[in-house]
Amino acid sequence: MKTILLSLLVLFTVQSFGQEPCSDPTNRMLDTRAEKLAVEYHKELYLSCPQIGLFETKIEEFIFKRDRIEDSLIGRPRLEAMYKLCIQETTEMQYILTHNQLKTYAKVKSGLQPLNIRY
Repeated sequence: MKTILLSLLVLFTVQSFGQEPCSDPTNRMLDTRAEKLAVEYHKELYLSCPQIGLFETKIEEFIFKRDRIEDSLIGRPRLEAMYKLCIQETTEMQYILTHNQLKTYAKVKSGLQPLNIRY
């Protein structure tokens, strides 16, 4: 019994350390950007405590994807990829936000996260 408990403890400890993305400075920058954006959205959406963490994580994920698109594509392919990403982000937010929050999110998003396309 002790062996099983010790094995489970070690397994979960190793997994939690393996998922720590904060050791990379660029990840910390992403985290900071996501936090600031989440605070701005919270002013409009009145997120609950459980929603805030999920929302911030989802924003961080899409900031990372947006940065990758901006670094790798130019011109029309970039515009199309950014547009698809914008739609995907709004779609995935429906699992975190209530219906009314989602409607407000869609209205506020263009002001807080505009599609800045540089050619």
